Amino acid sequence: MERYHYTDCGLDNVWITGGFTIKETDYGKGISISHLDNLHRAIGLDIATSLNRINSAELRFLRVEMELSQKRLGELIGVDAQTIARWEKGEVTTPGPAELLIRTLYIQFAGDNPNVAKLCQDLAELDEIEYEARREFVDSNGDWRLAG
Repeated sequence: MERYHYTDCGLDNVWITGGFTIKETDYGKGISISHLDNLHRAIGLDIATSLNRINSAELRFLRVEMELSQKRLGELIGVDAQTIARWEKGEVTTPGPAELLIRTLYIQFAGDNPNVAKLCQDLAELDEIEYEARREFVDSNGDWRLAG
């Protein structure tokens, strides 16, 4: 099955299998992705439940998916918009408690019932581990899932 490196979401490490069509247009190649909202939800849930620190691009992805401005997200977690901007630019690392709140906000936004205690415990036990940076999602009749 053909794979596509999906960078239009703002992330460099997302690949999709199936669920897309590449078409020639007057402006060059164009891509049509089926059930794009479901794909973005799958990406967001993967980021929010991952046992890896959220990087600046992933933080921005989650915020944009929740349709929150930097100011509004800051208000929700108790920081100013400039702090959110610095996190999203990668100027400073998002502190653990703020990252946990953002993860929880996204999981709730996506309609999943967050097990906050388990997420806290998993992240508290996390060592710096090597992980596969590439995320690959497979379309299964409009229900996008992490491959593997």
